[in-house]
Amino acid sequence: MQAQLINTEYMYIYTIVDDNVDANLITKQIWKAQDLNIQSTLGENLYTKIMNDCPNFVGPYRTLVKNYIQPALAEWTVYHLLPFINFKLTNKAVSTKSSDNSQPSTIDDLKWLQAQVRNNAEFYSERIRDYIKNNQSDFPEFFVRNNVWEIRPNKTNYFSGIHTRGYRSGNAPFPPLNNIDNCDFCD
Repeated sequence: MQAQLINTEYMYIYTIVDDNVDANLITKQIWKAQDLNIQSTLGENLYTKIMNDCPNFVGPYRTLVKNYIQPALAEWTVYHLLPFINFKLTNKAVSTKSSDNSQPSTIDDLKWLQAQVRNNAEFYSERIRDYIKNNQSDFPEFFVRNNVWEIRPNKTNYFSGIHTRGYRSGNAPFPPLNNIDNCDFCD
């Protein structure tokens, strides 16, 4: 079983998630955020090292996890959790939850809130990258490339929603693999 860098208690203490949110639902989204967002921020090599060392972090790895990765992971978890707080998937239908004392949010409200949380998550993820780049000798795994198929760290953690490069129309061929730069993060 893969290590988990935060738990539901961390989420209840450090995020906007209320104590009455199902811990099982939160745990599922922690796994998703860790796999999708943290791994793409750290790259496969550093991510694997951190997963293998968990929970026995020492020195700069402890600082990286406690001060940078955990806050980012918590925000990404909230981002992935938001749609599933209002909606429940069952074998009969996708239903909207409601109660006597509250009303479910509209889709527009949810999109606005998710955008706010995504901004926070991107900020914390960018801090991870900046910390690693400013302490390169402490995290050699971030800069090592074992093969072209591994997950490489994001060059930036901000998503603008507009792609200006790499657009493929209809049946256009994929770019050749020989254009891969072996050291995108070397300065």
